Amino acid sequence: MNGDFAAVINAQAKFVDAQRKAVIADAVKETPRPPVGNDGSSALTKEQFRKMSLNEQMKVYNEQPDLYKEFTK
Repeated sequence: MNGDFAAVINAQAKFVDAQRKAVIADAVKETPRPPVGNDGSSALTKEQFRKMSLNEQMKVYNEQPDLYKEFTK
């Protein structure tokens, strides 16, 4: 690379790309993962449903129709 400006720029670009990938990989590794599935601890109860506003109940109706039907029997 003695005196070859294009080769220096190419080598620098490869280095920067490798550094960028390493930083991203490290950030991904350090990012906490959300729990998988539903352990039941955040499940909506019938009592909680009854205390909800009408708008909140309609959200349950739209997102979880079976649960809504169960709570409104």
